[in-house]
Amino acid sequence: MVTKLEPQEAKGSCKVCGLEVMWVTKSYGGKFPDKKTLRNASNQEAHNVKDGQGGWTCSTGSTGIDGFGQSVASKVTENKVVWESMGKLTADQKQLKDGLSALRSIAYDFTKECHPELSENSNSFGQINNANMTHLLALMNIKAIKDSK
Repeated sequence: MVTKLEPQEAKGSCKVCGLEVMWVTKSYGGKFPDKKTLRNASNQEAHNVKDGQGGWTCSTGSTGIDGFGQSVASKVTENKVVWESMGKLTADQKQLKDGLSALRSIAYDFTKECHPELSENSNSFGQINNANMTHLLALMNIKAIKDSK
């Protein structure tokens, strides 16, 4: 669904929010092909954002219905995942599960200690926590190699 100007028109009004917009050709110094991008006529800032369906839409937050919408990046999505139960765990599997729980706890505590200003539900906190878990796994691997010698 086209909600804005077509590239053939040089300038006009956004068909969703009515702002004056224009097409600008972006050049990448010959490294990539030139491409057209939609900009606000007033300040040359980008006027479009990804719509989550492979296209672009108006960045003012306007949905064309009630005037207010949510950007794709901030929409909460939830997928239904079907998990299969393993049944009774072996001693080795229980040890691995306990180790994973300890690793997650250590990474969480470390992330919270280093970044107390971040919300635990933010993407940034999750990414930093995941990186800390990866670092801990690498350190555990190094320790296991040293201990085996």
